[in-house]
Amino acid sequence: MPKPDFYWNVGLINRLLTRVDKSDVLEKIEQTVIDFFTQVMQMDSFTLRQEGIE
Repeated sequence: MPKPDFYWNVGLINRLLTRVDKSDVLEKIEQTVIDFFTQVMQMDSFTLRQEGIE
C-alpha cells in the first residue's frame, strides 16, 4: 500500500531544511500553539460555547 502524499512531502521537507531551519519551524509552531491557548484562556464561557458551535 503506497504512503499518502503527506509522508512524501514531509520527507522532502526534511531533506531540504537545515537543522536551524527545522528549529525555526518548530519554534514558530510552538509560539502559534501558545498564542492560541492564551487567546482561548482569555475567552469567557459564553464566547467559548459560541466558538464550539461554529
